Amino acid sequence: MKRLVVLGLLAACGGGYTGEGGGDGGGGGSDFAIAYRVVSGGSALELSWERVQADTYRVYADGELVASVTDTAYTLTVPCGLVEVEAYPSGLWARLDIAEKVIVSRVSDWGEMDSPYNPALGFEEGVARTYPEADAAHYGNFEALLDDGYSGVYLYELDLRGPTSYSLPYNSHKNGFAPWGSGIVAPDTSQYREVYPDQGGLTPGSYALWLNPEGLGWDTLDHFVKLVVESVETDGKVVATLYYQSIGGLRWIPEP
Repeated sequence: MKRLVVLGLLAACGGGYTGEGGGDGGGGGSDFAIAYRVVSGGSALELSWERVQADTYRVYADGELVASVTDTAYTLTVPCGLVEVEAYPSGLWARLDIAEKVIVSRVSDWGEMDSPYNPALGFEEGVARTYPEADAAHYGNFEALLDDGYSGVYLYELDLRGPTSYSLPYNSHKNGFAPWGSGIVAPDTSQYREVYPDQGGLTPGSYALWLNPEGLGWDTLDHFVKLVVESVETDGKVVATLYYQSIGGLRWIPEP
């Protein structure tokens, strides 16, 4: 079995306060605590923070003022990589670094089912790795497979396939794939297919991956990934960089 070489990893680390649902809430240096909850199908964050000396609280998304409130809560619908709350006029601040939560990794030994490379892709604590199809001990880790549906390698038929798309599923994760549009937000869950692109074959470009371990509708146990295919080679090898949003259910994937 070829071993995955991870060339880049930005760990979701930071400190200062806790986000609801697990994980810490963002970078250090904050003067007061902030928490978050993912809502609206992954398109918004319910923010709340400690009450400190302030007349108003100013909420910033990537440095742009989006709201000024007197309460200690606000639902943010503006996708961004950094949320800041300023207690005015005391000058105290809280921070939530969303981009810091994105785990970046690269695979270069992924390939079509009949190629010399590993066809199955999975994640271990957000870091991408690949597996041989025969690696039954890790079937539970399979999240996406490269397969053209034929004996041999036919790039014009090469698809991303979820583990439940086979007559004998590898596991119960009902994952899906979609084209990535513009911006930092993955498509909503109505846009995903278990087999994609289905026609024309996988090509260099950006795709969205919805990891749905329960096989149900959207919830905060799900994770979203931006999959950037760098190359598809004639022998079936695919080189890709993956951006895994470690905040459960959130569809915002700002690149660190």
